Amino acid sequence: MSSSPVSKVSISQEENRIICSSEGIYPQPELSWSTIPPSNTTLQNRTTVQRTVEKLYNVSSSLIVSDDDPGLIYSCTVRTQRNNMTATISKPEPLHPGEASSWKVIGLIVGALIVAAGIIGVVVWFLRRK
Repeated sequence: MSSSPVSKVSISQEENRIICSSEGIYPQPELSWSTIPPSNTTLQNRTTVQRTVEKLYNVSSSLIVSDDDPGLIYSCTVRTQRNNMTATISKPEPLHPGEASSWKVIGLIVGALIVAAGIIGVVVWFLRRK
C-alpha cells in the first residue's frame, strides 16, 4: 500500500483533558506529547490507534492536565516514517481568587455610567426642546 502522510493534527481542550487526533494515515503513526517549557511532571496520557476498512490508521490521545503547571503550552506530534505534524494548545493560567469578581464590579460600574449618561442625554434633549 502507498503511504498516506499525516495531513492534519487536531487538538482541543475539554475541562482538564487535552485531546489530540489525526486520521487517514499510512503506515501506522506514533503520537507523542511534550510541553513548552519542558515540565518535570509526567504526562498522563492514553493513546489509541485504530485501523480503518481502507487499511489506513486513525490515532487519538487524551492527556490529563494538572493545575500544578499553569501557563504551559502542550504539543502533540503525530509521526510516520515519511513525515510528522505538530499541534499545540496553551492551558490558560487560572484566575486568582477575587480577580473574576473585580472584573464583574468594573463591568457593572461601566454599565451604570453608560446608562446614566444616556438618561442625562435624554433629559438635556427634552429640556432644550421646551
